[in-house]
Parts: sequence; structure tokens; C-alpha cells
Amino acid sequence: MIILCWNCQGLGKIQAVQHLQQYIRLHTPELLFLCETKLKNTAYDRLSFLLGMDLVFSMDYSNNCSGIALFSLNNYDITMLAYSDRFLHSYISCDSSSFYFTGIHGFSETSKKTKTWDLIDSLNNNDGLPWLLGGDFNEILADNEKQGGCRRARSQINNFRQCLSRNNLFDCKPSNGWFTWSKHGPNSPTLFERLDRFVGNMAWKANNPNYNITSDFDAKSDHCFLLMNTEPPPLTNQRPPPSSFRFENCWATNDEGISVVKQTWASTKGDTLDKIKAIGSCLGDWQSQKRSKSYGRINFLTKSINKFLQ
Repeated sequence: MIILCWNCQGLGKIQAVQHLQQYIRLHTPELLFLCETKLKNTAYDRLSFLLGMDLVFSMDYSNNCSGIALFSLNNYDITMLAYSDRFLHSYISCDSSSFYFTGIHGFSETSKKTKTWDLIDSLNNNDGLPWLLGGDFNEILADNEKQGGCRRARSQINNFRQCLSRNNLFDCKPSNGWFTWSKHGPNSPTLFERLDRFVGNMAWKANNPNYNITSDFDAKSDHCFLLMNTEPPPLTNQRPPPSSFRFENCWATNDEGISVVKQTWASTKGDTLDKIKAIGSCLGDWQSQKRSKSYGRINFLTKSINKFLQ
């Protein structure tokens, strides 16, 4: 299963939604947890349509809630067990295994952070079933999870550590990317912190020993995309099947695409239907190559930005 968590800091503007759409196309998450959506009512249904994912549950943006939501791709059997303006706690039934999943948006105010740890304590029913939590915890576990600014108070770090220890949870380390939040200011030093993460119990780890986590910064939010793949795909040399062509408006004015049509039409023997079929096949391969290059360029630029930031 591929799980994506993101503190999007608002999805009211189409540019932010487009960034999320692009990331979902690249990584095809099956479970998506969003916090700070700043959305209300039917806006979640529209977002569900735009993302191509089913809306499982959402909390509207209000004075007491920044907006949180859970989406699913493959119609998993998901039961909502508890929720508030700071978390969504669910039970997910899969073909391979079942587990608890909790999406978290921790309190940012220092005086309220213990409420996040009390919340986690209250959700642990100690039944031994796999449990995974993910999202923005708004706290660090060690000094190396913060760069720049004042040093975090040891008591705050210890409170988070003790919460994980009490509930037999471990920190899921990422394989790519470390800091998940950044703050840049013209008159202040750049800050980096690892606020977003996944944590799980040993039962979950036993079922998912090969999990892989990556984080990628996005220009529309101070928080990165946090992506977990519980079953990273093995390397393969198998050639993918031929791609089918899907028309997009941008191809109509693309000189290279027009050239493919003309050359294929001229070189293909047979009647009109034969020529159209050949054009569709050639355009499918051409479109696949163009998209592959575009996605490759996007990944290269994303990694370059992450390397520069970190």
C-alpha cells in the first residue's frame, strides 16, 4: 500500500490542487491524509473528483479546525472509529492485512503539545493489532531533527519520546529526505525541522518490514509530501505494454506531434482505418515518451530543490 500524508496549508487555490494532482499521478497513493485543507462542505467532493480518489471522511474548516480529510483509491473497507479536529482514527481492511491508521495534526502551540500525546494515549486500545500513525506531529524527537533557530527545549522532546515509549511505537525513518518543514524569511535565518513523520507499533512493522518513506518539498506549502510504500516494487527488465494515446489539447499545437501524424499517415499502407490505427499506436508511444521525459525532469528538479534546501 502507498500512503501519502501532507499538511497542504490550504487547497482553496487551483495551483495547490494542481500540485497535489501532479504528485498523485507520479506516485499513485492508495490512501491520502490531508490536514490544514481550509475547505468546507462540497469543496471536499470537488477535490475528491479532481484527485480521482474516494472521500472517506472530512472535517470542515472552522474557527476550531483547520480542515482534515482522508481519501482512498481502491475502495478499501475503512471504518472510522474516532475523529476530532486534530485526528482521524480508522480501521482499514486489506487483502494482505488489516491495521489501524491514524492521521494526526498535532498542536503547534507549546502549551498545548501535551494534548497531542494525551490523544495518542487515548487511541491505543492495546489489542496488539497493527497500528500506523502519520501526519504533522508538530514536534521533533532529537536535536538533529532541527536546523537553525533556537534549540528545542529538552522537556518538549522528552514528552514526545515518552509518548512513543508508553504506546510501544517506533519512529519510521525515511530513506530519502530528512527535514519535512522549512521556513524562509528575508530578515530571518532559514529553519528546517522534521515535524511530519510516520510512527507504528511492532505488529505493523512485522507485517511491513520492507517499507520505504520519502519526503519531497512543495512550493505551495512549508511542509513536504510524506510518502510511504509498504511494498516497494522490485526491479524488473520486463518491457511495458504499448501505450494508448489519449488526446489532450496541448498536443493539437505541438509541432512534434503533428509531424508524427503526417509521417505515419504517409508511410502506412492500407485504407483510412488502417492509417488511423497506426497513428493511434505511434502517438501512444510518442505521448508515453514525452510524459516520461516530463516526469523525469520534474523528479530531477524536485530532487535538486530538496538537495539545495537540505
